[in-house]
Amino acid sequence: SSPGNVMVEYHSLGEVPSYRQEFALSVYRIAQELVHNALKHAGAAHIFLQLSHTKELLTLIVEDDGKGFEDNAGKGAGLSIIHNRVKMLNGTITWNSSAGNGTSVYAEFEIEGFEEVA
Repeated sequence: SSPGNVMVEYHSLGEVPSYRQEFALSVYRIAQELVHNALKHAGAAHIFLQLSHTKELLTLIVEDDGKGFEDNAGKGAGLSIIHNRVKMLNGTITWNSSAGNGTSVYAEFEIEGFEEVA
């Protein structure tokens, strides 16, 4: 897909508060890398992003309708960077992908200590 043919859909569940800059920037970069991968490697025509916030967790979901990948694929530098960023934030990440069926990524971050200081 060329960039003009890609639909990116964003949803926020609940009001997502302000977080400390380094935390917010790291989560942004994770989402950015996931979207980049969907555009560059998966050839996605539709990308869905969702942020949700509870008292304890920030959740990021990124799904695409691209070509997907098998378990033994997708071990490149970009995915390694994502895993390292999630780990640095004491978060967890789950991938669901298979060839021809797109990719779904679910990441959770405990937000204690990352709230913006007033």
